[in-house]
Amino acid sequence: MDAFFAAVEQNDNPEFKGKPVVIGADPEGGKGRGVVSTASYEARKYGIRSAMPVSEAYRRCPDAIFIRGNMYRYKEVSDTIMSVFRSFSPVVEPLSLDEAFLDCSGSSKIFGSPVEIAQKIKNSIYQSTGLTSSAGISAVKSVAKIASDLRKPDGLTICQEGNEIEFLKDLSISRLWGVGKKSYKILTDMGFYKIGDISSRTRKDMELILGRSGAELWDLSRGIDFRPVASENERRKSISEEITFKEDKKSFDELTHTLKYICDSLSFSLCKEACKARTITLKLRYDSFETITRGKTVAECTRSYNVIFNTVLEIMGSCLVIGRRVRLIGVSLSNLEYGKYESQPDLFSLKESLIESPLDNVINDLKIKYGSKIKRASLLRHGRDNE
Repeated sequence: MDAFFAAVEQNDNPEFKGKPVVIGADPEGGKGRGVVSTASYEARKYGIRSAMPVSEAYRRCPDAIFIRGNMYRYKEVSDTIMSVFRSFSPVVEPLSLDEAFLDCSGSSKIFGSPVEIAQKIKNSIYQSTGLTSSAGISAVKSVAKIASDLRKPDGLTICQEGNEIEFLKDLSISRLWGVGKKSYKILTDMGFYKIGDISSRTRKDMELILGRSGAELWDLSRGIDFRPVASENERRKSISEEITFKEDKKSFDELTHTLKYICDSLSFSLCKEACKARTITLKLRYDSFETITRGKTVAECTRSYNVIFNTVLEIMGSCLVIGRRVRLIGVSLSNLEYGKYESQPDLFSLKESLIESPLDNVINDLKIKYGSKIKRASLLRHGRDNE
């Protein structure tokens, strides 16, 4: 999808169209903390990008519309988009809310050539959501991913099978999977700027420079990628959420209240993903940037807000250094078990603390229908929440 979160906001709020929109933390006049999640194309003209500090984004464009974002709404639109994908192929591998691989090798007799299929998908997404998307077509996953980014927004790019080396050679090495900041500096210091600079060397050369990852980069530079599209049945292994505070916190009550927000959101995510979690992990980052993670595995898989929150609270009580300022707090759920979402709790379960309460079911059903308007009363504590 094209600048997905920002595009949803512009679509839902016509007055935002044509204006720079930044999704992320409150910039607070350039003093805010946190980073940019998504920037509209109008904002990108000012050099604003994802992961940029929101204070820098404000400095570049103080007149931009800054929005915290509404994950419930974005997930709702994402569900519609994923349904469109599944109508064209049963083999869909979501990468995030706004991006997925589709294996359409068995769809040509129904929907036409690869280009025709991609255009039909794009048209169907636009008709269903009012949003534009960009498609990349290739016989190779990594090349299709690169191609999808080349002509945004509303782009469609195809790399013919057998033409991968020529297609990639003049592109920056930063487009290759596996090239991060560290490896990018190593490679550019050695004169590797374009993907063709890698593909023109031998696999052994690259292995000597970056070890095993160098050999993998050589493969990708030549369009060698044997990974199949993994269907949705191969689900993600964890769900997490974290919050970076505008000001470091040391109050146990404030940290607890933030955890309520996170655990409520994660409980709903489990509901939407039709899964339960067995392992619950707390992440704390102090103002010194020291980061600790502690986890606990509960007796039974759960999606209960109370179980998640009480477990995290127990973990925090055992590892938090009282008086130290906390910069970031987060929760991760893993050891996920997927299955059909059922509102009815287990009538005969003796471990009542681990079953889904009727309240959880009602709240989640209402959130599915009405989105973020629905909140637990226990979260209405600070002024920001009471707005």
